[in-house]
Amino acid sequence: MLTERLPMDRLPTNRVTNLRNRIVSRAPSQRTLIRGSLPVVTVTIVAVLAAVFTDDISVDTAGVVISGILAVATFSYVLLTYSMASSMDENLEQTKELFKLRRKPDIIRIIKNEIDPLLAELWSHRNTFNADGFNEYDSWGSMNGTLYNRHPELESDFERPDIAASLSQEVDVNNGDIHVYYRSLEQYQETYNRAVSELSMELLRGVDSLGIDSDDVKAYAESALAIEPIGVHPDRWRAKKDDVIPFRSEIRELDRELEELKQELKRDGHALRQDLGQAKIDLQDEYYITRADMQVSEQSENEDE
Repeated sequence: MLTERLPMDRLPTNRVTNLRNRIVSRAPSQRTLIRGSLPVVTVTIVAVLAAVFTDDISVDTAGVVISGILAVATFSYVLLTYSMASSMDENLEQTKELFKLRRKPDIIRIIKNEIDPLLAELWSHRNTFNADGFNEYDSWGSMNGTLYNRHPELESDFERPDIAASLSQEVDVNNGDIHVYYRSLEQYQETYNRAVSELSMELLRGVDSLGIDSDDVKAYAESALAIEPIGVHPDRWRAKKDDVIPFRSEIRELDRELEELKQELKRDGHALRQDLGQAKIDLQDEYYITRADMQVSEQSENEDE
């Protein structure tokens, strides 16, 4: 997924400029040292050879002097080579840091537009599965001992699994795992809709004995699956739930499929929340992104709107 780069005036320009200056400042001094040292060594050796020809020094003495000069020169070039290699390594690290600073606005946008929406939806699904309201229950047992588990409706802001799984390559999360989760979510939604439809038909056959309005059978079917009042007044639901929920025995196969898909979604959703959360932390650490950076980015986007 492509991200829009923020204008240059929003980058930390002072730090970028300082890094650029530090990267290019070493090269001239090293080239100057090389250009200056070669003539000095050459002139010194020529002078020694000239002294030999003029009998100012002996050949043996000249050999010792030249050997010493070459030894010193060799050692100096070894040090220079090591210095240049160290400088190149440092320049490489600084170049990487400069790249990260320039990419920082893009990474912030990836976090806000790709990771955060996924995390929010995964947490929403997890919270929907778990009953936490006054009239909500994770399960309900009938008088004959049958236990019915909570199967609520799940919604998604992503139209298709491939849209949800289209994360940028910077996000270290397996897109295949996301696709599997959202494919299971599609199956859960399809099975849920079938269960609501068939349970509504069963309730419609028993409206007289149940004492409910035929126009409300869908709401009672959704309430029976979620084990909470949905589109039904809580007092009315409390009075009817013991009679309505056992009708789920008529859609036992769909109920079983919903429970299996629910457990898959809970398991895979937990793993994805961990992976996405860790990927977000890793990106924030690698690109030096703070909470203040995220807030500034959000304020800037609001101003642009």
